[in-house]
Amino acid sequence: MNVVTENAPQSAIDLTGQWQGSVEGAEANEGRIALRFWRENGDWSGLLKIEIGGRSGRRLASINVEGSSLRFSSRGFHYVGEISLDGNSIAGHRTAVDTRPLRFERAFGNQLWEFDTSPHSTQFVEVEKGVQLEVLDWSETGRPLILLAGFESTAQAGHPGLSSFNDR
Repeated sequence: MNVVTENAPQSAIDLTGQWQGSVEGAEANEGRIALRFWRENGDWSGLLKIEIGGRSGRRLASINVEGSSLRFSSRGFHYVGEISLDGNSIAGHRTAVDTRPLRFERAFGNQLWEFDTSPHSTQFVEVEKGVQLEVLDWSETGRPLILLAGFESTAQAGHPGLSSFNDR
C-alpha cells in the first residue's frame, strides 16, 4: 500500500471509521459506496465496498492525505476529495467508467450500513443461458479453491474466514 501524509500533523487527520455515500442518479439501495479506514502499523489502510453491478469489498491500493485533501484508489476506482473542517464529510468526485460527484459522510451507530470487512471482489459468471454463478475472489494469484453454496444459501453466507486461505 502506498500512503503519503503531508502538511498536517498525523494526529490532526482522523479518518478512522466508516464513511458512506451514494452515486448520484442511482436507485435507493443501488450505488451505495462505503469506506472503512483504520491504522495498520502506523499507516492508513482502507476497504471499499461498492453496491453497483455486484462489486463488493476490496482493499484500497493507495491512500494519500495532504492537509485536508484525500486521494485513494482501488482497481479502476479513483477518488479525490476534501475533508470538511469538522472532519465529518468528504466532498469530491470518483472516477471509474466516468467521473461523478461523490460525497461521503462519517457514519455512526444505527446509521452504519452492513459492511463486509473481508477484502474480496464479486462477479457473476454465466455458465449457460439463464444460469449464473456468483464468484467471490479473495486473491488474484494461486490455485483456486471452489466452494459451492447449498440449500437456500448464497456465496455471501459464511465467507468471512475464507480469506485465511490466501496464503496457502
